[in-house]
Amino acid sequence: MAYRSMFLLITLFWFSFSNPCYSDTDTLHQGQELKDWDQLVSSNRVFCLKFFSFGTMVSPYLGIFYNNEQARYRHLNYYQKKASDDLSNTAVWIANRNNPIPDIYARLIIDGNGKFSILSSGGTVLDLFRPPALIASNVSVTLLDSGNLVLRNLHPDGSVKQVLWQSFDYPTDTLLPGMKLGINLKTGHRWSLTSWRNPELPAKGLYTLDLNGTGQMVILRQGKIHWMSGPWQDGQFKNTDLQSSGPDVRFYYVSNETEQSFTYLTRTYDSYPALRMHQDAQLKGAPLNLNLLCRSIDDPPGCAEDAFENLICRKDLDFGSPKGDAYNYYNYVDEYVYDESYNFYDCLKICRSNRSCVAFTTTRNMEGCKTYSKRVYNPRANRREIAERHKEYDAFHNHGEESSSPVYAEQKIEVEEKKMMIWIGLITMITSLVVLLSCYWVCKNIGFKGTGKKIKKLWQLQMRRFSNYVQTDKNMNTELHYFTFQSISSATNNFSSTNKLGKGGFGEVYKGKLVDGQEVAVKRLSKSSGQGVKEFKNESELIAKLQHTNLVRLLGYCVEKQEQILVYEYMPNNSLDFFLFDPMKKGLLDWNQRFVIIDGIAQGLLYLHKFSRLRIIHRDLKASNILLDDYLKPKISDFGMAKSFGINESEANTSRVVGTRGYMPPEYLIDGTISTKIDVFGFGVLLLEIISSKMNFVSYDVEHPLNLLGLAWELWNEGRGLELMDPVLEDTCSPKEVMTCIHVGLLCVQDHAKDRPTMSEVVSMLTNENTNLPGPKQPAFFIERHATEVGAEERRGDRLENGSEDGESISVLVSK
Repeated sequence: MAYRSMFLLITLFWFSFSNPCYSDTDTLHQGQELKDWDQLVSSNRVFCLKFFSFGTMVSPYLGIFYNNEQARYRHLNYYQKKASDDLSNTAVWIANRNNPIPDIYARLIIDGNGKFSILSSGGTVLDLFRPPALIASNVSVTLLDSGNLVLRNLHPDGSVKQVLWQSFDYPTDTLLPGMKLGINLKTGHRWSLTSWRNPELPAKGLYTLDLNGTGQMVILRQGKIHWMSGPWQDGQFKNTDLQSSGPDVRFYYVSNETEQSFTYLTRTYDSYPALRMHQDAQLKGAPLNLNLLCRSIDDPPGCAEDAFENLICRKDLDFGSPKGDAYNYYNYVDEYVYDESYNFYDCLKICRSNRSCVAFTTTRNMEGCKTYSKRVYNPRANRREIAERHKEYDAFHNHGEESSSPVYAEQKIEVEEKKMMIWIGLITMITSLVVLLSCYWVCKNIGFKGTGKKIKKLWQLQMRRFSNYVQTDKNMNTELHYFTFQSISSATNNFSSTNKLGKGGFGEVYKGKLVDGQEVAVKRLSKSSGQGVKEFKNESELIAKLQHTNLVRLLGYCVEKQEQILVYEYMPNNSLDFFLFDPMKKGLLDWNQRFVIIDGIAQGLLYLHKFSRLRIIHRDLKASNILLDDYLKPKISDFGMAKSFGINESEANTSRVVGTRGYMPPEYLIDGTISTKIDVFGFGVLLLEIISSKMNFVSYDVEHPLNLLGLAWELWNEGRGLELMDPVLEDTCSPKEVMTCIHVGLLCVQDHAKDRPTMSEVVSMLTNENTNLPGPKQPAFFIERHATEVGAEERRGDRLENGSEDGESISVLVSK
């Protein structure tokens, strides 16, 4: 217990400084992940969606809360008085109430097919929505200011195409304004509230609030009527006083051939409006004038007879905790055991209603029930037995007589124990810090010789490493794992040539296998690269902030022994160029697979340009930087040359041009102008390469140097555009789809940046068959100029420096 409390304390302390909240957004896009400590906040900051837990558990639930700016604790305080009434810090909806997350790796994700799921490290915890048919793209989930979490399929312009799923259709224990209670008569779907099992277990409990066939609101206890509202009349249910709720609340009752439902609306959300079904059968609403708890038959009106209410109740009740040592020296006997369908409140009710009951107990989760009808004085009980008895019983005392005053003793002891462990943890941490600082001061000021100097040197080295790590961690995703150089060297067989996958612009890539069996791709920065340090830092910081199904995932990093290493998820099918430009392997990619690759690259670029937290321009989009997973789905990789913009920035200039010849547009290569149209141009070149299985920087005419762009342009103008397609695709292609892709490719590689479409427009062109596309203009560099380009530019005043081999990334300085 002590170790667990200390670990929790240290963990909360660390995360409070090193793991800031998810930037405030109300929408999760397809391919993004919402992880523990992240949250969605509705546009006007009324509600938030986040993972949460109780006590020492680690975020096993995903819930919607009122966004109380003063209450930001992720772990709910179970012991807080009247916590269940504090709606400012209580979940009003829980996605997985019956399916808690088993570990600390909780994620909420919309996958590439539109499936909306909660995941853990072991796989799927719960599918909130499974599409009946595959939804290719443009699915997002948004938290509205009403508290409704809505999954929608969008048109390319952002307008709503279809609502796929919403949380308001699946209430838990709380009815928010706008939520319905009742039934859809066409589909049979019911909207009802079910209480929690107990205050720290949100699984379905004993009581359900519903509308029955007569149009009355009813509370059911395991299917049996506990309370009935009476019929709807004069704007309220007969056995309620809803109309006195005030002018800011409006009630609506619908009964027709489509549905039978009850709902309400409020003018504001300032008072945290909600109607909640509590685990003790209390129905309470605010600002609704409804606070109902059955005490006996028809008290209040509508309460029905149940198994407990025929019993004679004691009137001499004195509530309060037992005092004095006399209580400690009693044993409780003559027990009666009830089944697990009885909870704490049932147990309390039984003991209240039975004169012979002197104590009761439940399990830790307040399930099941045991009652005791006799207590025996035991003056020889030792302190250990007393402590166990405190944990075990809820005893009743009334001025020395057997009566009914329940005390949940286990909770009380655990609270005191936790307080003690927190103090122990704090004292231990402070003492350790004082000792370490004292040692450091002694070493620094006294300067011991021999061993003392070594200790001092090692201490300073460790302090620098820790400081550097904290500083680095502020700008890096805390989900990233830090690998030691030894572990990476072992995983790659000491960077064996047999493990080498390829070579990038600033280093080599190796296949590795971690000790847990996971296969990874290890990118090792070249020590001879003068530009590599900046690119390494750029790539690690950028990609750590990006989450999309079509972007390669960064797992961790290593900065040790003058080595700078990035560890990525391993893509078993290598890169796109491995298939595309190999005469023997290109036939393995049929047209459908190529179109999926085209669409995936477009979706990844759209995310980078529009939907990521930073606007990212990749600047080195080419076939070798497109990796393929097990299912040949594409993932954009190598962000070493990427450029980030503020969300409102659209263009900049640089004196340092980086990229790959054949994929860079003229305004960037010659003038250093940076915009998203750089990636659009690269995508256009890549699109034509995917269709033709040809490289752009190769000449395709014997009479004059015509590159791929020039070949596509001439075939298009001559009405023979389909001849650009690789013949291996003839049996699997859709000619109309191929021509659309060629058309889009030519639009993307037009000479002037302003003529090229945005990636939003590209996605729309590729996915909408009926879109009228404008005619393409002459592409840039449509005559292959690789052999003459550098010489011409040198004669233009040495404006470009350095060069490159075909297809390899380069860095060029542009004079201004």
